[in-house]
Amino acid sequence: QSQQDVFQRIEGLQIAATAAGVDPEVRLRADRDAQCGSVREVIEHCAARNIRSIQFAVSVNGSN
Repeated sequence: QSQQDVFQRIEGLQIAATAAGVDPEVRLRADRDAQCGSVREVIEHCAARNIRSIQFAVSVNGSN
C-alpha cells in the first residue's frame, strides 16, 4: 500500500470511530527494514487526527 492509502485508511478509521462514539486505535506493523521516517509520518498523521492509541505489532525471537 502507498503511504497515501494508509493515510486515507487512518482518516476513515477516525471518522468511523467518532461516529460510533469510540476512541480509534491504530496498530502498526512494518517490515524490519522500514524507514523510521516513514513510521514517524504515520504516527504524526494519527496525532493530527487526535488518534492517541497506537500499538506496534512486533515479532519475538524471529517469528512473524
